[in-house]
Amino acid sequence: MKYLKTIFFSVGVFMLAHATYALGNNPAPTSPIKSAGDVENWLVGITKWGFWVFFILAVGFILLAAYKYLMAKDNETEVKKATASLKNAVIAIAIALVSAGVSSIVDSILRTQ
Repeated sequence: MKYLKTIFFSVGVFMLAHATYALGNNPAPTSPIKSAGDVENWLVGITKWGFWVFFILAVGFILLAAYKYLMAKDNETEVKKATASLKNAVIAIAIALVSAGVSSIVDSILRTQ
């Protein structure tokens, strides 16, 4: 037990010394956002990433629906489930495309005023 206390104490002292050294040698972190334009660019970047992630997931769901069709064979309930999955994936792609269009329309309206 005494051996474990010594190890924990040594590790704690080492971590404290390392943290103190790291804090002393690094300058204070600065924010990457300097103006309102930076916030806008950041939000546009997040929106673009979100659109592509959403779109890729929708394509994955279309592939999953195709797999369900292949595995359904003559089972009517499985075919209905695959049809519902395919319909939902197509709706998701439509929503992604509309959201990208609405985003650009709102952006163009805000920039002209």
